[in-house]
Amino acid sequence: MNDSLLKSRIQECREIRAARRKEAYESVSATHGRDVRRELELLYDDYGEEIYLWLAGLWDARTGGFYYSNSARDNEGFLPDIESTVQALRLTEATGLFPSSRGGWKEFLPEEMKKGLLSFATGLQSKRDGFFYHPQWGENIGLERKGRDLGWATDLIQNLGARPLYDTPNGVTGSLGAPETALKGSVTESATAASPDYLRTLADFKDFLDSLDFSLPYYIGNKLNALKCQISAAGKDYTDLFIKYINEIQNPETGLWGDGVSYVTVNGFFKIASTASQLGYRIEYPLEALRSVMQMSLTPTLSEDSGHVCTTYNCWVAMALIMKNLRVQADGQMYERLRAELLEMAPELLRITRSKIKVFRKPDGGFSFFPGHPAHINQGALISVENVPESDVNATCILTNGLTREIGSVLGINNLGIFEQEDGRLLLELFDERK
Repeated sequence: MNDSLLKSRIQECREIRAARRKEAYESVSATHGRDVRRELELLYDDYGEEIYLWLAGLWDARTGGFYYSNSARDNEGFLPDIESTVQALRLTEATGLFPSSRGGWKEFLPEEMKKGLLSFATGLQSKRDGFFYHPQWGENIGLERKGRDLGWATDLIQNLGARPLYDTPNGVTGSLGAPETALKGSVTESATAASPDYLRTLADFKDFLDSLDFSLPYYIGNKLNALKCQISAAGKDYTDLFIKYINEIQNPETGLWGDGVSYVTVNGFFKIASTASQLGYRIEYPLEALRSVMQMSLTPTLSEDSGHVCTTYNCWVAMALIMKNLRVQADGQMYERLRAELLEMAPELLRITRSKIKVFRKPDGGFSFFPGHPAHINQGALISVENVPESDVNATCILTNGLTREIGSVLGINNLGIFEQEDGRLLLELFDERK
């Protein structure tokens, strides 16, 4: 596509977006007032076509996957990875490029591209243990990386209407049966045949939980969240033990885990509480937790040890998580009480959020995980060149579709989209040029 045609297509997309957003903003004014409308306008002004122009350049037609960043794409030793691939696809749905209401990326992407995605994902699976490993990282990786890639890969494969090659540790049945390690052992206490050692028995699982240092709630919460599918697959006895354990060490005064109210403990709350909620359990101390989260949301600066995109995003997702959990648990009285507090502070929460995320914006189109650069190591694996001032898929997803989704959930605003279908058509044209 020549520059003149691209500029014309971009202008067309801008005009369609502007008209649609204006209509949505009028609705926000009527339901939430002018102050909330103004803050949302300023927030959405920062989301333009540069995001998907950058994203298009990360797709690799040869492997079928997406790179994490431009430096990963442009340097030897790096390859596409399953997390970046699934996150990129989710971004296209959640931002309205390929709207989920019309089938999402599965409906809009060409068959050839979907076949490449499936080949990429299934090709990572090990017949030895059923986990998914990348050639650039090998099998000597930590539990967090293994757990996350297991979840990402099985999610993508199933979304494509297929099955993994081998039975997986999170309970998905493979087309070729059990992996080699499962065939050599036996199943105990309802754990799946492919269960890792710490889930072989309830006693093993309790020992594993005892070994975790919950004074580092974000680190531990991240580990547990990465393992939630495996814990769930092990059975209800395991999930009950998990919930009982974390409830006993939750701080009733703050509703958090760890000492005091800080970005670290709020980040940890998000990870641990989301795991509990996803497993179907009630989040305890919702009032105390919400006020703790709001305290940090209204703190105008990022601390040195928490200066990353998740600090801002996690506050919003934590607030949304508390409210959603109250609805699921049918606690209407507490829900209305907390909703009133949130709506009162909404304009200020949005204003401070806008201020915080500006430092992560990068000129290549998206956002970086840290203010100056991406996290070049993700869950213990080297994923991009160190200290390059560039965008990365993880951070961009967090601060586009992730942040706007959670803000909409908290405030009860669901008619604001970032992109329109014409933007999606342009993205498909850009993908086609990369074949």
